[in-house]
Amino acid sequence: MKTLLVKLGAAFMIIAFISCENDSPEKEKKELDDKEILNNITDPADTTKQDTTASYNEYCGTVHSFELRYYSSTLYGTDEMYNNEDSLFIAYTLADDLAEADWGIHSTYLFLGDYNDLPKLENGSVDWYNEAITMEIYDGNLPVIVKAFALNELSDCFGFATKVKLNNPDPEGSNISPRAFINVDGVLEYPWMQNYEYCIQSCSSD
Repeated sequence: MKTLLVKLGAAFMIIAFISCENDSPEKEKKELDDKEILNNITDPADTTKQDTTASYNEYCGTVHSFELRYYSSTLYGTDEMYNNEDSLFIAYTLADDLAEADWGIHSTYLFLGDYNDLPKLENGSVDWYNEAITMEIYDGNLPVIVKAFALNELSDCFGFATKVKLNNPDPEGSNISPRAFINVDGVLEYPWMQNYEYCIQSCSSD
């Protein structure tokens, strides 16, 4: 009898545990801490700067260039910012080898503004799904996306944060989401960690 009671008690506890587990809310999935991503990028690969702006628009001043990376030294592409007299342009360009392998840009996530308004998660990474971030999805598996913004809708100088989600042609692979890093002499930093700002460049010839 005592053995039977012990078995019944154990069975009851297992059933209660399963019931409680099923009733508990599913944990919200959040992406890994951006610091973890940065810490995993060591010895960035050497890159040859390509002028991807010449075929887009005449621009003023200099092009500000960023590297799109995620987790490893693999360079997934570049992100460039420049302006003419009327508009700011942000050009996302996949690395040639990925474009040739039929990768493409699935979506972009973009923040322009004061870094005090950059939304963060509790772990310190950017909340890319916050309403302060503009997210756009694209059709056509494009290797290049150019976004344009009217200068009269922007501040003279502003902070910048962005990532892209890529279409991976490998059905067994995952969709990588590289972020834009500043690369200064082989050292990668997030723009907001360096208080980077893009300031509208004058087009006057004086």
